[in-house]
Amino acid sequence: MAYIKRIAIKSNLKNSINYISKERNSLNNRIIYIQNENKVSNISGYNVSANAELAYKQMMALKDRFNKKGGVLGHHYIQSFKPGETTPEQAHQIASEFVERAFPNCMVIYATHIDRHHIHNHFTVNSIKLDGTKFRSQTKTLYEARDISNELSLKYSLSIIPKKEFDPTVLERKYDVIRNDINNCILKSDNYEKFKNNLIKIGYGVVDNKHLSLKPRGYKKSTRSKELGEVYTKEFIINRIKDKNFNQEISDKHKLNEKADYLNIMSQFVYKTKAQKDKELWSVSKKIDFINRYNALNIDYELSKLQEKISNINDILSNYEKQKRVVEKLVNDIKYIQLNPHRNQKYNSILANLKKNGIDLKDINYVLGGLEGKLFEIGMKMEEASSKRGFLKSDMAVAREVKNDIELER
Repeated sequence: MAYIKRIAIKSNLKNSINYISKERNSLNNRIIYIQNENKVSNISGYNVSANAELAYKQMMALKDRFNKKGGVLGHHYIQSFKPGETTPEQAHQIASEFVERAFPNCMVIYATHIDRHHIHNHFTVNSIKLDGTKFRSQTKTLYEARDISNELSLKYSLSIIPKKEFDPTVLERKYDVIRNDINNCILKSDNYEKFKNNLIKIGYGVVDNKHLSLKPRGYKKSTRSKELGEVYTKEFIINRIKDKNFNQEISDKHKLNEKADYLNIMSQFVYKTKAQKDKELWSVSKKIDFINRYNALNIDYELSKLQEKISNINDILSNYEKQKRVVEKLVNDIKYIQLNPHRNQKYNSILANLKKNGIDLKDINYVLGGLEGKLFEIGMKMEEASSKRGFLKSDMAVAREVKNDIELER
């Protein structure tokens, strides 16, 4: 299983290149990564050198040639594999094939990392192609890259993440919503005509010919009721309305009301404008998606677990923030030494602190570059953790909404 994500490089292309290469002899990263010689399995270049320093110079030279040094400097892509599913050699071979197909006519330096529990590839892509045109990393580009990665994963017998748009559970969610609304309207109706009117009142489009076709509000296509199962055919629905005892037997036998508390959310739609319609539909879709992903039969339990995960990430971010402050202070101290060569009390104090931290200033550029690379790495980890926390907070907000909806229904 390979998963692709991207990050736009807007401030420092060199740090991105150094981050993925982690070469022991890299001018900027030699010091900071000297103890991490096993981080990188392999490093290669596509239309550019595999040496981090030279690759950076070549990328910047291309920008100079076409006078395009502003805006986004490059793009950082990450390809992650399922733990234990591939080897560093195979992962790097996949990276090589991926680069040729995903980034033709581009300058790319890429490396396979083995410092985590999962093997992953990093790619730094220059924002300017060899012909001088911009490489535009859009959402469409990301999806195309994921398609290529999936094809290569299948080629090497690795698992893939199915596309969401082809997820069969999406259709089943729609069917669950319609089934639930049919069950509710049967209970509220004395005859078949009133049943259809009740469906119309809650936003359904109803076409009643040989078969009963229903289109819930917010959906583009109609669904024949017979597609929902035998007990939802037109004939069965009519019989269930006529005979309430028969309807109860059917409901008990097939557990038709099992998801009623959750799916009754759909019946809360009250639209006034298209904007409100879209907003409410989006809100409901998030709730249904949450219920399906978490199988949320106990909302209070899910809320407590989400809070625990968020608290753990907050601790991680707090630790990263402390590391960041320490490294930033060292960077600022070194820059002070560079800009103020005349010794004074502050100079001596800073120098003593740097030596205390084991920093040798014989080659100050090595040290400064390594520390700036470390800041870039910390920044990426913080961004990844913050993104994960954001998703968890979003899930927690939806969980609270679902809990309120259930309590209102009861």
